Amino acid sequence: MNQKSLGKNIQTRVKNYIQYMIDSRTLYKHNDEEFFSLLSQNLKDEIISEVNGKILGESKLFSIHFTAKAASKLAK
Repeated sequence: MNQKSLGKNIQTRVKNYIQYMIDSRTLYKHNDEEFFSLLSQNLKDEIISEVNGKILGESKLFSIHFTAKAASKLAK
């Protein structure tokens, strides 16, 4: 999550969800895709939106030709 520069709030929520899954004994050994599939749809959407937003924000094409609001909508 640090590599993708996710915000602290969403990192905390994901960590809390993982801890819940571990405590529930439903999370054992999973690869990234299996792990992602365990997250709620809301958390998946937030992660995707944040990662895509950061990618769009770093792109000169999008930062020059689109407002921050328009880029935010594209990230979703």
